[in-house]
Amino acid sequence: MRPMYNKRLGDIYFTAFDFETTGLYPDKDKIIEIGAVKYNLSGERYVFSGLINPEMSIPEAASNVNGISDNMVADKPLMKDILPDFIDFIDGTVLVAHNIGFDAAFLMFAIDFLGFKIDNLVCIDTIILAKHFFKGFRSYKLGNIAKNIGIDLTNAHRAEDDAVACMELFLKCIDSIPDKENIELRQLMKISGHRKKTLADSKRNR
Repeated sequence: MRPMYNKRLGDIYFTAFDFETTGLYPDKDKIIEIGAVKYNLSGERYVFSGLINPEMSIPEAASNVNGISDNMVADKPLMKDILPDFIDFIDGTVLVAHNIGFDAAFLMFAIDFLGFKIDNLVCIDTIILAKHFFKGFRSYKLGNIAKNIGIDLTNAHRAEDDAVACMELFLKCIDSIPDKENIELRQLMKISGHRKKTLADSKRNR
């Protein structure tokens, strides 16, 4: 991990990602939508997005939040079929998410359960960044931050829209850093009080 921490932000590809799930627990619930955008500070953008058949009924409580129904996922790929492509998509990037521990735990459980492998990628939590760069908000939920700093989040709780909003939040957080392209990732973490965190940490914490 040390070589990544020593890279300049301008030399890194980041992947902002979000999952919609059937519930809160990776060992019981399933991912039903992946949304991700891979980007760099030069403006390149690549999107990975899709619904997933969880092979279980989606609870009403989950559908009420994300609007995803059983009918919407009935003919969609299974996780075992879509996960290898997602692993390839995020390979070599720094992962970015809002409350990243939740999404990282679901990702690692799916990878372990299905017998796939992934490099131990560095993770950045935009909640931690936002609390440093945008002080004083009453709530640091993604929707509230987006509203306060001018990020369009019309379709909150849909994975691709949340992932794009997360990317935009990350970029707005670092806008105030002089010569941001040339600071190293470890320096960004030090500036924002963000401890070093990787995907492996999500396995230890779940």
